[in-house]
Amino acid sequence: MADRKKVIREILENFQALRNKMHTRLIAPARMCKVTQSQFFILAMIARHKEMTVGSISKQLNISSSAVTQLMDGLAAKGYVRRKASARDRRTLYLTLSPAGRKCMRQVRTKGMRVMETLFDALDDRELETYRALHKKILLKASRVRAGK
Repeated sequence: MADRKKVIREILENFQALRNKMHTRLIAPARMCKVTQSQFFILAMIARHKEMTVGSISKQLNISSSAVTQLMDGLAAKGYVRRKASARDRRTLYLTLSPAGRKCMRQVRTKGMRVMETLFDALDDRELETYRALHKKILLKASRVRAGK
């Protein structure tokens, strides 16, 4: 095999280029909901977790609670999220997707899946299975490295 570090460097450069292309194409459908990229990330997080607090979003995105609140205000004004006070602590607000927010996410996911299917058309079925297996293997190693194993 060629110089291993050189090959790894090329793979990393290719990952970055693919990530940029995928990111651009996957974020584009969010524009149909008339949300910013940051607002879309928050919608996607809430969709994945079903219910979140401003604090939990703030921690995951590593931004201030006030920044999350500002983004949430815009999403609430568009009718995409609902706020619900905690029964235990009235200061804590739980954020959920409204029906309009769920519809927006469904539309974006559908268009996003079409984009991904088009990108992966470059691989035949066998290559796609191999890619998936290799990707899983690398992700498994990455989770062990992070955990200090």
